[in-house]
Amino acid sequence: MSSAKRGGIFTGFGFGAIQAGLFTLEALRENAFEQVVVCEISGALVERVRANDGLFSVNIAHPDGIETLELGPIDILNPESATDRKLIVEQLAHSREAATAVPSVDVYTAGGSGSIHQLLAEASLAERNAPLVVYTAENDNRAAELLADAVRGAAELPEGDFNRRISFVNTVIAKMSGVITAPEEIASRGLETLAPGHGSAILVEKFNRILVSTPRLPPGGSWQPSFSTFETREDLLPFEEAKLHGHNGVHAMGAYLAELLGRTRMDDLESVSGAVDCLHGALVDESGAALLKKYGGIDELFTPAGFARHAEELIPRMLNPHLGDLVARVARDPGRKLGWNDRLAGTLRLGLETGIDMPRFALAAAAALAYLDPSLKNSADAPGPILQSLWKKDAPAAAEAAAVCSLIEAGLERLRTVPPDHLFT
Repeated sequence: MSSAKRGGIFTGFGFGAIQAGLFTLEALRENAFEQVVVCEISGALVERVRANDGLFSVNIAHPDGIETLELGPIDILNPESATDRKLIVEQLAHSREAATAVPSVDVYTAGGSGSIHQLLAEASLAERNAPLVVYTAENDNRAAELLADAVRGAAELPEGDFNRRISFVNTVIAKMSGVITAPEEIASRGLETLAPGHGSAILVEKFNRILVSTPRLPPGGSWQPSFSTFETREDLLPFEEAKLHGHNGVHAMGAYLAELLGRTRMDDLESVSGAVDCLHGALVDESGAALLKKYGGIDELFTPAGFARHAEELIPRMLNPHLGDLVARVARDPGRKLGWNDRLAGTLRLGLETGIDMPRFALAAAAALAYLDPSLKNSADAPGPILQSLWKKDAPAAAEAAAVCSLIEAGLERLRTVPPDHLFT
């Protein structure tokens, strides 16, 4: 932990796993700011942290055990309180960096005068020597642009003044995390709740290497993240695709195949013959090979050696028994994960685009479809009608949709005819 604070304020919106277990944790652990402020709309959580003198706890899953840190103090404010809203705007006006880590980009404009975009718009009216840089951590590759547009519209400043005062960056956050709410699991695993008397515990993995886009700055301006483990990239799109088609896709694959075997935890796959090799092969030989064809050489990650190192690091993280990721959590919302642009069908499309065969991803998509509609495991029904309904809003070209559907149908046939404990071989 750094001994000298570097000054300025960090303000975070939301206080879930990523805000508490990444941004706020690292800001405090690195002494990167003079003051850390959190904006949270749960009045009960705000009161619990305040009653604990601004201290909170985060549980960190290492390969060999769980570490619990008590962190703080922070100033925690509720934007639904008029008094706190005024304080939030004042703190934002003096903040060096801020971060949004809320359930979706739709939250940006929700909440009236206490909404994120309104608070940032009010803060942007103050003159500054350097722009406030806002990290957007929501699962949308245009989050920064969406928030910038909302704040710009609310602030109604001349474009030059707006750009001098505030800037927004996208992020690629590959840190696995969760909020544990079951009292028996919290107790059995020896976790500390976020604050005394609060009903949930934050559990995050140790990994904290985060990629961020470069902000729009005034002429001659320069910027580096205040977080030592954050790295900037001019173009985040290749890395967003690597996370979606690689990390997210293989994570989902493991969950749906584990569910077929009746397993409840992701780390259970360690004891399934061929499972780890299957996931590794999907990551390197299928999605990885396609990503290297598309982006080969633009970064160390997109080289055979770089992607192989990535796979060797990532698979054990996914199956870390101390993270204890539940199959049901990873497998939830299969309809979204089978979406035209998402981690399963989207990865199969990448394979078609690059000429890379993806039998493991086809099987994973079939398993996700069977999770969505269990009757498909024991019937001869074709998957086309369900897939077409999932993809309808994207209006895909008929030929490409038919090609992806055919791949998933082949995976479904294998799922129907091969015993579950032989699917990995």
